[in-house]
Amino acid sequence: MKFNSDGDKILEWGRPTVGGGFRVPTPGEFLVPHALTIAEDLGLVCVADRENGRIQCFNLLNASFAFQLKSEHIGPRVFSVAYCKTKGLFFLVNGEAFQRNIPVQGFVMTAKGDLIGKFGSHLKTPHDLAISSNCDVLYVGEIDPYTAWKFELNGNLSSTSVASPVMPSSSASTMDNKVSRGEVEGLAGAI
Repeated sequence: MKFNSDGDKILEWGRPTVGGGFRVPTPGEFLVPHALTIAEDLGLVCVADRENGRIQCFNLLNASFAFQLKSEHIGPRVFSVAYCKTKGLFFLVNGEAFQRNIPVQGFVMTAKGDLIGKFGSHLKTPHDLAISSNCDVLYVGEIDPYTAWKFELNGNLSSTSVASPVMPSSSASTMDNKVSRGEVEGLAGAI
């Protein structure tokens, strides 16, 4: 749904995925729309279609389908997506692929659907992510254990490891892996 500044609904799109099994869901069908991001420079709103294992992107003005991001390396479940305008990249996290040997981690993709990097191979249950407005820090929230991870992007976006967890110093408190409130200032999204 899209609302104007007065709170009036001006646009609605999408429908539930029906049928299941081996049927490929069509554009605009959702099975648990779980997160969204705005790619304003591309004129898009993109939705993490969790149980269909894809990111669907739509025109911001009229909600027409633009493209989807999907990869067999990501698997059948995508929990969240964030867009980095300065780099023109999408960051996403997957979830456990029951009965499949697909690692849970984060991914970096281009708008053309090219998978150009991975991060967070230590993640167990990533649920949401957000990227700073200047795209130098990525935050991932997990639900089991309840943890917020901070990744500093290393600038080498063509490699398979585009981020590294910020590890605590030896003098850090017991909240070592948690993100402080001060660190979340300037985020383009929210965990």
